[in-house]
Amino acid sequence: MLRGRTALLLAQANWFKNQEKRSPEYDNYGSPLSYEDVAERMGLPEEYVRDMCTPKLMKGKRYPAMNGRSSKPNELSSQFERVFPMFQRPRSVMTLKNLKKKDVTSD
Repeated sequence: MLRGRTALLLAQANWFKNQEKRSPEYDNYGSPLSYEDVAERMGLPEEYVRDMCTPKLMKGKRYPAMNGRSSKPNELSSQFERVFPMFQRPRSVMTLKNLKKKDVTSD
C-alpha cells in the first residue's frame, strides 16, 4: 500500500493526465508534473508508474457491474448482497416466480 508523498504524486499524475486538454499540468509547487517527473522523484521506472495509474479490468472480482451483468436471474442484486450480507431471502418468494399459471390457479 502506498503512503504519504508517493500516493500523492501518483494521484496527481493520474488526475493531471485527464486534465491536460483543459489546463496546463502543474503540481502543488508550480512545476510541471508528468509520469516522467513522478518516476524520477520516486526513483521508479516510468512504465511502472504509468501502470500503477492505469485502471485494471476487474474480471471476476466483487464488482460484477464492471463485467457486464450485475446479478444472475432470480437473485438479489450484487449491491444489495454487499450492503446486507446477512439478509436471507425467503424461499417462498424465489419459488413463486418459477410456478406456472396452472399450478397456482385452482380450476
